Amino acid sequence: MSEWQNSNIQWRTSLNKVQAKVDKQTEDLKALRETYCLITTPEEPTARDLVECLVSQNSIADHRAEEAEKRVQERDEELRQAQDELRRAREELAQTRADGKKQSRALEEELRRVRNDVVQREEETGRWIRNDEKMADFVREIARLREELLTKDAKMRELEKTLRERPEEIQPGQIESAQKEFHDVEQRFALVESPDLSDISLPSFSPVLVETLYKTLDTEFELMKQLQSMQRARRHRRPGS
Repeated sequence: MSEWQNSNIQWRTSLNKVQAKVDKQTEDLKALRETYCLITTPEEPTARDLVECLVSQNSIADHRAEEAEKRVQERDEELRQAQDELRRAREELAQTRADGKKQSRALEEELRRVRNDVVQREEETGRWIRNDEKMADFVREIARLREELLTKDAKMRELEKTLRERPEEIQPGQIESAQKEFHDVEQRFALVESPDLSDISLPSFSPVLVETLYKTLDTEFELMKQLQSMQRARRHRRPGS
């Protein structure tokens, strides 16, 4: 039970008590009119004595009745004010509940949006991880082939130097075998395919992947230039030419 309802019950209880007291005083006045004047007047009161006694008692009773009525009116006013406050409190409570429902709906919508955003970011992170792994494999393969190409090129250079300076140390087919090894690596490099990332847009790359991608493309471009340079040099300095 709310505070205002308790107050309302208390005011009603007080009002009933006052009304009961007024009723009792009214009954007492009736009894006084019948007995009190006879007790306080001479043994054989005159008619005048009785009239004065009754008038006096009626005056006192009327005064008390007025005071009781005034108190009742005061209580009624206090009760009315309490009821007004109770009504306002109920209206404020209803408004607060309505505002609370609006805020609750707004919070639920925000929570739903955050959950969707989390799911989207988790999916995006999963794509980043998968694409990073693809790109990492691609970068490792390019780096491995590059090292192998450089190793084969260094071997070719060493053989060419030996052929110029000490041709008798060159075994039959040694030059052709080294050339074949170099061309095999060169062909494998040409067949290396970039990872399939066509299903996503650039913003779906992680920052690390974007940086790695550009670095890898630069490395691949530089390696292609080195291969072209090696091929041109190889054509101009064939063994035995």
